[in-house]
Amino acid sequence: MDRVNLPYRSSAIKGGAAGGLFAGAFAGIFACLYSAFSGGGFLMPLSTTAASVLGPQALVDGARGAALGAALYLSVSMLWGWVFASFVSRNTTPAAALFGGLLFGAAVWAIESFIALPIVNTIKESRVALEPAGWFFENVLFGALLYLTPYFKRRYGEPTIRRFRGAARRPARV
Repeated sequence: MDRVNLPYRSSAIKGGAAGGLFAGAFAGIFACLYSAFSGGGFLMPLSTTAASVLGPQALVDGARGAALGAALYLSVSMLWGWVFASFVSRNTTPAAALFGGLLFGAAVWAIESFIALPIVNTIKESRVALEPAGWFFENVLFGALLYLTPYFKRRYGEPTIRRFRGAARRPARV
């Protein structure tokens, strides 16, 4: 019996979004805890994320800014998860997905730090400059947690198509 895996776009979208949501939720919790223990306030990472839409007002909006920041944070995480899912197969081993995720997290850090933040969110860029090690670890943690993306691609994607070759088919045992 041969397995034929066809590339399904929907499994990359669904699996990547689920993997990004999972990884983003845990990386966001890490960012909030790191910020709280370093004296920046528990909701500061979420508020600075909302500053890309609300500007400096997000830092004083309290729950509104934090809720918008959480929604933006998880949305961007789902987008990055989809990009990662486009590069990995649904049959990728967890070790390979973990290694690839670590490299992907470092790439996300570089893209966000040097391209996205200076253009989109200068307020968060200035906060990141205060704690660069935490910001780097947050992105690498995000990438590492994407190791579950192949599982989510299998879980939420179409089933694997199995085809039998006529000559390779074994007779039933009696």
